[in-house]
Amino acid sequence: MHLSLTSLPHKLHRLLGNERRRAGRNGAVELRQRRIFILPTRYGLLFGMLTFVMLIGATNYNNSTGFLLSFLLIGTALVSMLHAYHNMLRLSFQAGRAGAVFCGEAASFGVVISNGGGPGRLGIGLNLAGQAPVFTDVSAGGRATVELALPTERRGWLPIGTLTVFTRYPLGLFRAWSQLRLDARCLVYPAPAARLDAPARRPGGSARRDHKPGRDEFMGLRADHRGDTPRPVDGKAAARGREMVTKMFCDPLGEELWLDWNDHAAPDTDTRLGLLCRGVLWAEENGYSYGLRLPGAIINAGRGEEHRHRCLQALALYGHPA
Repeated sequence: MHLSLTSLPHKLHRLLGNERRRAGRNGAVELRQRRIFILPTRYGLLFGMLTFVMLIGATNYNNSTGFLLSFLLIGTALVSMLHAYHNMLRLSFQAGRAGAVFCGEAASFGVVISNGGGPGRLGIGLNLAGQAPVFTDVSAGGRATVELALPTERRGWLPIGTLTVFTRYPLGLFRAWSQLRLDARCLVYPAPAARLDAPARRPGGSARRDHKPGRDEFMGLRADHRGDTPRPVDGKAAARGREMVTKMFCDPLGEELWLDWNDHAAPDTDTRLGLLCRGVLWAEENGYSYGLRLPGAIINAGRGEEHRHRCLQALALYGHPA
């Protein structure tokens, strides 16, 4: 089993049962004394070796100037270690909003850092496994939001994973860090196919256009009813002494289309889902009212951003356990 030097303190911490495994949903995690670990960096080790050699030389030659410089460097290193530690202490981390993406795109996770007390914090780094770190500063009593990206390789829910927070402030001699597990996840839609290989199905083989009461298109006139507001009344007809009539308007719902799992003879599930995903995007862009039929699930016809998300979510989670 691979065991790195930086992960050893966290493994021991979990073994002793002192680590909170997960924060509550959207709950904040605050860095206390037991969550912060510190080790010298490569430059810190080199700095320590040079200081040790200088101290040995000063002892060998009984050089007071060498002693003074050696003790000064040792004191500087100790102060640097304390500053690195306090630069992390009592910082609070909370998962932000993660918008849905298509498979192959980078998922973006927002992390909110709050500085509840003390001076401003400088050079706070955050990184996810295998990704380049992102650095930010947090003012005294302020907040900062950091966007972290993760590549997506499969559809479904993508958790944020283990978040590493660290700092090398102020001199880069020591690295103070902590590992957090925030309760955040991103929904990954299927990758849309390059093109549609079959048209969307229409109920009964015919297309129809639905309407709903609205204000976009003029539908005609009707007799005035008690309780009608004065605004839609046809004023020109009333001025000519004709019967009072009211204008009727509607919002077109578009042609109703159905995207059916059985319409695509694809060799595998993900290819079919990609074709259906492309169909959802095409129908939404062209103003159709569309529905989705999957094995074991039917989403009634509709349109709009919320309906689009429902359809794409059903495709993303198809075949996954509830």
